[in-house]
Amino acid sequence: MTYKFHVFLFLIHATIQDQSISDLSSAGHEFVPSDPSYPSLLIFTTKKQLYCSAECNKRIDCRIYDYDSNTKQCRLWDADTLTSGSIAASPLKPKSSVGSIRLSSSLYANIHNQSCDRCALSRYEICNTNTSRCVCPSKTYWNGSMCLSRLLRNQICSSNDVCRSDLNLTCQPSCDFTYRCSDRKSFRIFIEILIVRCSTSDRCWSNSRRIV
Repeated sequence: MTYKFHVFLFLIHATIQDQSISDLSSAGHEFVPSDPSYPSLLIFTTKKQLYCSAECNKRIDCRIYDYDSNTKQCRLWDADTLTSGSIAASPLKPKSSVGSIRLSSSLYANIHNQSCDRCALSRYEICNTNTSRCVCPSKTYWNGSMCLSRLLRNQICSSNDVCRSDLNLTCQPSCDFTYRCSDRKSFRIFIEILIVRCSTSDRCWSNSRRIV
């Protein structure tokens, strides 16, 4: 996929937060979350893609947007292509393109787990009032070098910290013996299936493991 790189500097917001850099896809693409039922943060119409990008830049929870210049529709998302979605070709939207807020470890190197004055003007981390330290915003988790979007329903996981807890998702065993972000209802269904399987095999727990 070919990308053009755009630097968006919004002087109106310069006094209250960092500016962001967006990587813009070629036309004919849209953002698709890993969970097809997952809704966007905001949908609105605007005359120019620049305004769509500006609205995403203003929101700390926005990490990606797509804009269709035919319909003038802008969609903002709190997921991203690193963990919880992808940029897909969209033949029905030949003039739609995707803007991704560029993330890198260098953005977090001088703010993560530092005193709150370091992230006072940041769009990437927030202040934890209990510890007075800069931490990842809600719906994201620390992967050791930056804050990534938490995983959506049915994505493979390694711990509860990476799943969207605001959606009641936790890292639970699934029928194929992988661990996936799912809700309690899905877990109960899995247990019922597992009980049936265990009644005919004493090796059914051989692939299970403990979630930290």
